Amino acid sequence: MIKNALIPVFLLIGVLTGPSCKKNALLFDNKNQIEIYLLKSYNVELVSVGNTKVSIIKNPVPETTAALKNSDIISYNPADYTFRLEKSFPEKFYTEKKAFVVMVNNQPVYYGYIWPLHYSSMAWGIPYTLGIGGTNKKLTMYFNDWHENNTDLKAYDTRNNEPLIKALMATGRLR
Repeated sequence: MIKNALIPVFLLIGVLTGPSCKKNALLFDNKNQIEIYLLKSYNVELVSVGNTKVSIIKNPVPETTAALKNSDIISYNPADYTFRLEKSFPEKFYTEKKAFVVMVNNQPVYYGYIWPLHYSSMAWGIPYTLGIGGTNKKLTMYFNDWHENNTDLKAYDTRNNEPLIKALMATGRLR
């Protein structure tokens, strides 16, 4: 009698946890892995785009360990270019300007800078995130393309590129 009464409870638990188990399995397969690495070395080339100098990262060498692993990324909102994170991005990364690379399946999809708040200059034509550490579990990627009405800068905005969006969609993390 009690055994028969528990069957609906187990079915309900299965229905409620089944989709999340599948999503977790998708996060940890070898496909659609999204990670953010700091760069231990790189060169910068300044390119003129109209009347604006744009930083292009050349010869990048990523660190061996990801600053944000695939399992750290809960979701991504393409409307405001924000990653929602499992943990805060480590505060130690915000003390000086650092370059990073967003990778999908170990392939770089775009480069950018972590821009400390105490910097008075701006980053043009390259994605960047502001140095906001602490308990912030969001990582928003910004892009300045409005410098003196230079619409050509929009071509350098690669934040919502196809490999990233496809990987996020396949793992159920695109919002």
